[in-house]
Amino acid sequence: MSEWGREEVGVEEMFKRILLVGISPFSAFAEIALKPDIAGPFACMILLAFMHLFGNSVIASKVMLATAKGGHLSPPRVTSSGGVLRVVAVNATGHIRRLGELEDEYYLRLHILSLGYSLITWTATSVGIWIALRAVGGSTHLTVVLGGYALGVKLYEVASKAIITAYFLSPYKAIELVLAQPIRNVSVILSLSSAALSAVPGLSTALEAHMAFFTIWSAVVLMAAIQEGGFVSARRALVGAVICYLISSALQLFLYRLFAAFI
Repeated sequence: MSEWGREEVGVEEMFKRILLVGISPFSAFAEIALKPDIAGPFACMILLAFMHLFGNSVIASKVMLATAKGGHLSPPRVTSSGGVLRVVAVNATGHIRRLGELEDEYYLRLHILSLGYSLITWTATSVGIWIALRAVGGSTHLTVVLGGYALGVKLYEVASKAIITAYFLSPYKAIELVLAQPIRNVSVILSLSSAALSAVPGLSTALEAHMAFFTIWSAVVLMAAIQEGGFVSARRALVGAVICYLISSALQLFLYRLFAAFI
């Protein structure tokens, strides 16, 4: 018997739950509510960290750093030439010194950033679910478990975004960042690199459609978690899903930006 007073959930069943949360959320959360476990949410968190790292590495693997003397240029100038996307963040007045690709230190920071992202997302989702369940009169007993398993939809979202980005970036050899001085903060590098994506034909449209779909589907998954795991009616679950999505998204964005500023 587990600490939840139910029989243990096997590894195969756990991963089946993780996969089904993003495909058939109502049936998945109904089963989770009957046989809750804590290993699944932790597995979701670790898998999400790997997916987030994969998505960031798709961009980071193409980054080439360069420096030039001059004043800060905001917003940066983005150009595309000869298979190279160039982001110029300095009003260069002299020779451009090319430093090369990202060093191992940056990839270590990417690992830390991804682990932080997954943990923050789990925390923010759990807080959102707890507040939503309190607001609609549901049971909060399984809040942490529901918040962890709800990351299952994020696995599909982050993985598919990475695949879309990799596909559209495949014709390009590099993303060159021209800076006033070398930057150690990997989140700033990723932000500047993302500016280059606007110069890739069709990518912005694809990512906007992707975001629209997963915004709606994430709300559906949260509704399933609140309805099946919080034991409330569909109408109350719908209201709770809206509350949860708004709160968890705002909290996740705030905490992640705060965390990323130090990485």
